[in-house]
Amino acid sequence: MMFILKLPPVLGALTAVLMSLAFTLVLFIAAHLLLRGKRPDQTRTFAQQMALRIGTIHALVVALVFSILTGGLVCPR
Repeated sequence: MMFILKLPPVLGALTAVLMSLAFTLVLFIAAHLLLRGKRPDQTRTFAQQMALRIGTIHALVVALVFSILTGGLVCPR
């Protein structure tokens, strides 16, 4: 994971966001395959919306933490 800190800040933040979204997508697909045919359509729609929201928030938090860490390394106080 330390390789991200060696990338330019914008590219590193984008990489962190994409990795977080990929992780969330893998979890969503795994849950989808395990529960196939056992849930009503309303539950499926709700779960998709919540997975997208949680993934987006998680990616933003990781990107913000990464930018704070990168800013501290580039311009120490």
